[in-house]
Amino acid sequence: DAMGGAYKGLGLYRESKVMLTEALDMRRDLFGDSHADVLETLIKLSSLENDSGEFTEAEQTSREALELGRSIHGEYHPKTGVSLHLLGWSLFEQGRIEEALPFFELGIKSFEQSEPNGGIDRASFLNAYGWVLLSIGEYEGAERTMREALAMTEQILGKSHPMNAVILGQLTYVLADTGRWQESEQTIRRALDINGKALGEEHRFYSLDLAALAWILESTGRPVEAEALYRQCLDIDLKTLGPKNRAIAIDQNNLAGALRTQGRYREAADLYRQSMLLNRELMGPTHPETATSTANLANVLTMLAEFDEAAELSETAYRVRLDLYGEQHMSTILSREGYARLLHQRGDLPESRPVYAAVIEGRRQILGSDHPTLAWSLTSYAALLRDTGEPEAAEQAVMDALSIVRAAFDEEHPSTVRSKYTLATILAAKSPTDEVEQLFLDAIAARREQGLEQDPILAERLVGLAQYRLEHNRPDAAMPLLQEALQIQRAVLADHHWQIGVSESLLGQCRRDLGIDGAEELLTAGHERLVNSLGDADFRTVRAAARLR
Repeated sequence: DAMGGAYKGLGLYRESKVMLTEALDMRRDLFGDSHADVLETLIKLSSLENDSGEFTEAEQTSREALELGRSIHGEYHPKTGVSLHLLGWSLFEQGRIEEALPFFELGIKSFEQSEPNGGIDRASFLNAYGWVLLSIGEYEGAERTMREALAMTEQILGKSHPMNAVILGQLTYVLADTGRWQESEQTIRRALDINGKALGEEHRFYSLDLAALAWILESTGRPVEAEALYRQCLDIDLKTLGPKNRAIAIDQNNLAGALRTQGRYREAADLYRQSMLLNRELMGPTHPETATSTANLANVLTMLAEFDEAAELSETAYRVRLDLYGEQHMSTILSREGYARLLHQRGDLPESRPVYAAVIEGRRQILGSDHPTLAWSLTSYAALLRDTGEPEAAEQAVMDALSIVRAAFDEEHPSTVRSKYTLATILAAKSPTDEVEQLFLDAIAARREQGLEQDPILAERLVGLAQYRLEHNRPDAAMPLLQEALQIQRAVLADHHWQIGVSESLLGQCRRDLGIDGAEELLTAGHERLVNSLGDADFRTVRAAARLR
């Protein structure tokens, strides 16, 4: 039993399950099925199965623990409360939210009766329940519950105990999701200070807090600073846990995200692949974290225009998540969104539209109509509608997105800037205005201010402004933008990438309009690249063919 706990602490879940299963069998042989020691091991085993993604098994184990706990201790006892928590969590992770919530509510009543003045088990339960509320967009309840847990642990253990840091770490995400970024950063820095002093700066808990701070920096437009912290997390965990540990796969996944945000897609893909393979080795192909790294690799391969492998991996991640959670779960919806993006990038516009619509409806049902991540999906959907020739619907979708992000973030936040850039691309087809030009310029400036080199997102925005200027008879103002964009794209994207073809075609048109040599070569090269990457019928290829004629 003790060895099972030690293995779990090291992230060695398979070894932990072997030990706990043996301990459970031995205790049953020694004491019978109804002994308190059997309950202790059932609780540990259920917790392990939840952590390792075996949610169906965890449900069965926690139901057994709950029945035994009620027979030994009654309804109002900490062990009964813990069993209710574990059962609720296993159902929640399967996407059975309506079934899960009553068990959490029963757990609250159990702890209120058994620990009326508060206790560590009750505080842990409240913190976990707060995370559930956060996950379904119940921000007010999540914050209230977590702060209640924090008040208990501070009173019982003192304000410098590491358990406070655990709660502060989760509270950080509530504050961030409700747009209180400065308070969120202050909160996680407080957690770092607690764990740094209590446990040292090479402890796993300190690494977890560093990762949360890095996420805040990445989310608020500071991906270079985030990268440095993610690398520090990886170094800490390699030293303390070794290379074959679940934590390393998480660190690789996080670091890859920061690189992807900077537009360093190839480096990100390499790290996502390492994370995926390590997760498969340690926890198997159907673990939730394996699905996450698989989906993330598919998404970045989409950005690299490696559509065949991206489609295969996207489908794999979706099937795993569907089996684990069902259709109406945020993880499954995220997989569908990645697939919608793949279809859009690949030029399958009619197929992409219903997938995006389902994603948006799913987000609304789970998170509500004012969640910032809904704005991200609406912005992507607006870009699709723009490309299918529906400018009015596209404009409405992106304006809906802007109303959400402006309520949550300031005008300089990356999500706000992304929506405003998409709005500029939609309005660009209309008569030229200073407002549209400024939207493009602001989006370009936002990327430049991050100090990123060879940034394909910057290149995409340069091309957007260049195309706008070119369509409104300003080839002289468009050409330097396209030259810069093409230099970036050739440096960071594969030679077959369709974005290079678009830039070549547009630059060829600039040269032809200005009477500069080399126009036909660029027009031809761009068209051929688009044909090879996307096919003759793709809307980008058709436009390049029209320029060539």
